[in-house]
Amino acid sequence: MFNMYDDIGIKTQVSNPYNVKKLEAIAPTHNRVTDKKEQESKNKQSFADHLNNEAKNTYKKMANIHVEEEILHVSQLMHSEIITIQEDQSIHECWQLMEESDLKQIPVIGIDGKIKGLATMKNMLNSLVENRNNSEYIMQTKIIKITKKDIMTAEPISDIRRVAKVMIKYHLNTIPIVDSEQDKVVGIISRADILKAVATNPHYQLWA
Repeated sequence: MFNMYDDIGIKTQVSNPYNVKKLEAIAPTHNRVTDKKEQESKNKQSFADHLNNEAKNTYKKMANIHVEEEILHVSQLMHSEIITIQEDQSIHECWQLMEESDLKQIPVIGIDGKIKGLATMKNMLNSLVENRNNSEYIMQTKIIKITKKDIMTAEPISDIRRVAKVMIKYHLNTIPIVDSEQDKVVGIISRADILKAVATNPHYQLWA
């Protein structure tokens, strides 16, 4: 339920997300447009209603989890309304978008709507320093040129505990949630989202 996108855009399914090459840490984010709690609550309930209880219980038994305890899936915590940027937009446009939205990273989307990587504030700052004598650099250079393409993503059905473990192991503060069939971003989840769930939903068993 995890996928890796390498620096040339090739996707590889990850069967053991705890044993891949080290990923670069990404700064915290609250990558959302608005906090539509009511709508998200309805979406979460709708998703939960469609889960097969028998399949869930079988999985719990295999994972040595008490059947009566609830499992959280990424789709129940992720923010489904996110800010993205097109790969052909400039570094300047991406910088402005981050400033306006108070973000540290933004998923980069291709013209086909598929994820191409993550534009990070860190990468932009490093690139600006390297090209500090070129005044036109940020206006003329496309964001895809400095986009972090080697990224880990998770699918909406992923167990939130596995996502948390991946975040801890690779020092990630956010993970894009991608529909694996279409390679399109459907949400994003952060450490803050998981901590909020721990604090507000003590009856959930979040950790294996």
